[in-house]
Amino acid sequence: MKSKEGDEYTVRKVAYVDDYSINLDEIADESGNITVASIHDELFYKKTSRWEHENEYRMVRPLTDSPYYTAPNLRHIFTDLRVYLFPFDTDCISSIVFGANMSVENKRLISQYCQSRNIPYLQSFLFRDYIDRFGKPTSIHILPITSSRERQAVLNSKPQLFCTDTISHGHQTTTKIADIKELPYYDVYPEIVDELYADLLENK
Repeated sequence: MKSKEGDEYTVRKVAYVDDYSINLDEIADESGNITVASIHDELFYKKTSRWEHENEYRMVRPLTDSPYYTAPNLRHIFTDLRVYLFPFDTDCISSIVFGANMSVENKRLISQYCQSRNIPYLQSFLFRDYIDRFGKPTSIHILPITSSRERQAVLNSKPQLFCTDTISHGHQTTTKIADIKELPYYDVYPEIVDELYADLLENK
């Protein structure tokens, strides 16, 4: 990937830190000035240590490189909520992970593209019952999709807008049911609930 002038952009490894915060005094030079490059380093190339398993590398490009971007002719500050994409070779993609909050529409759109190009895709889930290796009370599980049943369950699942947990954590009240189908969310996620329930019965 190159700039409009033909310069190649650098791919850089993300730095993982225990405490992610920006201290302006630390990034200022001897004259007290803060460069754009130093701000970019803090904003784009740092993440908290709980994500270090991703071993992420990033390339940051200016919006002016996008063929779909036109700089606004405004005299005031505004927030641009549009998404600008850059063309690139799909051979660069080894797999795609759906975020826990991704919409059904976006997952179906992306999955169609993946299937036509034999690109595997996976689904991430958030579980509050599990403690990650940093002692944080939420763990992210990325599940591969290996069967048509799993594929349909994932593509039909709505955004996970909260962390899943059990009553043992005391975050919710109990509702007595006589059958698994009485769960309030069963009609929305029948395949996923049935599979999780069967797994719980097998491993209890």
